[in-house]
Amino acid sequence: MRLDGYVRVSRVGGRSGDAFISPGEQKEKVRAWAKAHGHTIAKWHEDLDQPGSKADRPGLIAAMDRIESGKTQGLVVARLDRFGRSVQDSANLLARIRAADGILCTVAESIDTSGYMGKFLADLFAALGELELARIRENWNAARKSAVARGIHVSGKVPTGYRRNAERILEPDPVTAPIVHELFVRRGAEVSWAQLARFLEEKGVITPWDNANWTVASVASLVRNRVYLGEARAGSIVNPDAHEAIVSLAEWNAANRARGVAPGRSGRSTGVLAGILRCGGCSYAMKAKQSRTRHGKEFVEYNCKPDKAGGRCPSPAAVKATVIEPFVTERLFAFAKGAAGETTEEHGDEQRILDAIAAEEAELEAALDGRLAEALGGANSVAFLRTVERRSANLEALREELAEVQSKRAPVELDADLEKVWDDLNVEQRRRVLHSVFDSVFVWRTPERGRNGKFPIARRTRLFLAGEGPPVPRRGQRGTIRTLPLDGPASAVALGEDRREGS
Repeated sequence: MRLDGYVRVSRVGGRSGDAFISPGEQKEKVRAWAKAHGHTIAKWHEDLDQPGSKADRPGLIAAMDRIESGKTQGLVVARLDRFGRSVQDSANLLARIRAADGILCTVAESIDTSGYMGKFLADLFAALGELELARIRENWNAARKSAVARGIHVSGKVPTGYRRNAERILEPDPVTAPIVHELFVRRGAEVSWAQLARFLEEKGVITPWDNANWTVASVASLVRNRVYLGEARAGSIVNPDAHEAIVSLAEWNAANRARGVAPGRSGRSTGVLAGILRCGGCSYAMKAKQSRTRHGKEFVEYNCKPDKAGGRCPSPAAVKATVIEPFVTERLFAFAKGAAGETTEEHGDEQRILDAIAAEEAELEAALDGRLAEALGGANSVAFLRTVERRSANLEALREELAEVQSKRAPVELDADLEKVWDDLNVEQRRRVLHSVFDSVFVWRTPERGRNGKFPIARRTRLFLAGEGPPVPRRGQRGTIRTLPLDGPASAVALGEDRREGS
């Protein structure tokens, strides 16, 4: 009988002992079994750094496809828990194998599902495997609780300003702790995030990731961290007196209450013009995407994807963030200097979305923690990558929803010195200001004669002030392709002239 061999290892690196069966050992056991029973191993499938609690493993999916297409008559594994640890998932996979007239065979348990006894044993051992996985998880949670109770900071990175002693307890670093304390004091005095980043760099302080450069987001993350109050935590497990604090509760609150804002993430992959920037060829919103040049340099570009719900864009536009964002913000600053401030009512849904964004950012930050990657089978495992991808998508959707809500709101109070405080605003705050001034910003595809940046951005851009923009497709509504003429009247904000009809 032609059977495929399947090999799975939850985590490869650095493991040994009786509980660990290497990929090579698993293959040898399967080969010996197949030879003894007169079977041929037609193809091997491997899932390395993949947990058995997940059914969507690439190697297993490929093996199932071959069974269901009739290319092979079944699957052989060294041990049943290599096939799966979840009773429900294993039962579903076995049902698919049986429906394709295939079999599952295991070497260690001598299971052959071609008979009723083999199916019973497979179900039994799968249940035991799931029980063992639950025991491992429970032990892991108990170990984390015990570690936090002893004052251990459960993280692979030591927070800036601290060092670990022989008992793995955090203690203030004599060199960097005073600098971190000064950082909190300065933030409490409303020193900007950008200035605080330069302060750390001038003092020669490096990030926990051994980077000498500090960003607004990394400084904000440091200030938000309650570890500086002496807390150790792992998820919902908290020890408030785990180690010596670097700042007092009053200093921590002052730093986090300053200006009433909490900086968001960098927004590099979402773009500050999300929800505002639109393609002149179809009127649909353009999406920001982070890419790399052929030399490996990262950049963000806004693109119009040709296929839309309302049809196909006849002339999809694209523009780099480094070109369009400075162009729009310069017009914003010019408008702010001549505009009278207006205070408006908050949109009812905005706070809900902001709270959801904060929660999703926390979820994404937790997903990027090395411990989750290890629990899901490694940083390159399908389960871990899909978890990060799903949480990133949720965050992106919420940010787009926030942009839509903010676009429907009336102007906010504008400061004539907006340019001076712009660097201190987070991405959501910048979008809020932009949405209060501009209804939309349209960009057209660069004409052939103007490739490589020779065609000025001002010649292919039109800015519409709040309440003056043309009809555009909205989220939740089926839009239609609406091409706007490039040679229409230019925006007053773009040219610095008096506002004209159709701007």
